[in-house]
Amino acid sequence: MADTKISSLTAYTTPINTDLFPIVDITTPATKKITVSSFLSSLPTSLISDTDSTDDLGSSSKYWANGYVDKIFLNATATLAGTTAGAIHIVGNVGIGTSTPDQNLHVVGNFMIEDTVAAKGYRFRTSGGDLDFDFAAKDMYFSGYTGADFTGTQKQYLAFGGEYDFVSAKGNWEFKDRATGAVVYQMNPDGNVIFNANSATTHDFTVKTDVYDAVFIDASNDSIVVMSNASGKLGFHGATAIAKQTGVAVTAAGIHAALVSLGLIAA
Repeated sequence: MADTKISSLTAYTTPINTDLFPIVDITTPATKKITVSSFLSSLPTSLISDTDSTDDLGSSSKYWANGYVDKIFLNATATLAGTTAGAIHIVGNVGIGTSTPDQNLHVVGNFMIEDTVAAKGYRFRTSGGDLDFDFAAKDMYFSGYTGADFTGTQKQYLAFGGEYDFVSAKGNWEFKDRATGAVVYQMNPDGNVIFNANSATTHDFTVKTDVYDAVFIDASNDSIVVMSNASGKLGFHGATAIAKQTGVAVTAAGIHAALVSLGLIAA
């Protein structure tokens, strides 16, 4: 066969493992033949850079389609970025600080989330000796929503002040003898404290307030004691709270009238 320049040969774009190409054996020296399969199997099994932290695998404009590896070891801070932002899909458990995670996200050590733009953050901390949940610079809200995707109505929340000293809450607060037990007492947005609150309408004992700065102590929905903030007034069993009775005649009629005014007896 006449000599032909390589550049003049027809391109072969679909070689198979048994195809041959020439190779020079420098130990003989002699030109020999080798199959594509034998050549590929002779390549080093490890892809190692000549210089530490210098060479790239791929480029910012040329990405590998898929990579299948057992482990990835990072020698410096890991940066996941690109010209097009995408989600990171991980199938299985992810461990930070552990090589044997048993949850979707398993962190051994402290865990912090920070917003450097708004200057706020919170952390889960185990290094303090106890289990601490801390927040910084802003108020912290624990909220419950009706929608599964955090939409709908914010039914209740518990807020802790980050800039000021306060704790505030929205919704009914129930205190039970155990997680799923009976309600021992309840505080609701109407300003009531209900003891043995078995339901919304039936209870044994209630302390509540009204718009007239009065405190009512109820039993079975009957106002047995009414204490008013106005001049220290007092009433019983639904009677209008009155001021302290003075100048009451120490007679049966006088004492009877005073007790009726207080609501302690009926006329």
